[in-house]
Amino acid sequence: TYTWMGNGYSVRAPARFGLVSSVTVPAQYNGGKVTQIAGNAFAGFSSLKEINIPDTVTDIPVSAFEGCTALTAVNVYYAGANYARYSSQDGVLYDSGAENETHAPQPAYMPAGKTGSYRIPDGVTAIPANAFAGSKIDRVVIPASVTQIGTEAFAGCENLVSVVFEEPGASAPALTIGDRAFADCAFTSISLPARLANISLARYDATISQFDDLSDLTETAPDAFTGTPLAYIEVAKSASAAYRSEDGVLFRG
Repeated sequence: TYTWMGNGYSVRAPARFGLVSSVTVPAQYNGGKVTQIAGNAFAGFSSLKEINIPDTVTDIPVSAFEGCTALTAVNVYYAGANYARYSSQDGVLYDSGAENETHAPQPAYMPAGKTGSYRIPDGVTAIPANAFAGSKIDRVVIPASVTQIGTEAFAGCENLVSVVFEEPGASAPALTIGDRAFADCAFTSISLPARLANISLARYDATISQFDDLSDLTETAPDAFTGTPLAYIEVAKSASAAYRSEDGVLFRG
């Protein structure tokens, strides 16, 4: 179904859509461009495996695919847009920002049904909050161009057993890893790059002196690895590294 929004049409799947496994959103309808995917547009359609979206679309809320548990690919296809905000790589949706505030492509949505190994493309500088949260991938490769991994970026990836940071060239940008970035994942060891400048490791929301006894302490889980059965951390050696490791234990400086 199509709704005119003033500068283009917004698209929403009709109610009787439950048996559809693949859909291609057209670039035009009734003489006008299709520019939006409505909120919850395809939500709850558990049979949907693939969706193809034209590059004329400038607004895709993540809620559009909520509950699409079998979805393995969101593909953006060329339709002649002067500026394409969205793109896709191996079925994963990327966002380069609105036309008046562009930035390097950032992962915007990892399909809920996608499994296996995934390599984030070169040139991506930031992995936003929740970008891969809850996904079913078991291995992710992070390029040296990434400088920031946001809050809960990979949280709840219960199949994620391997995280690989690619080795940078001569000049490596500093890397920051945010709160709960790898919370509740499955890996037991991780090798961090020497360019790591900051990682969230605070475990408690208050000091011990604020409690009557230690049993009152409660974790607020800002720790980057909270809930992950991490037993060994290694940091690539460098004279200028902000962190180091010894016998699998992480130290600052």
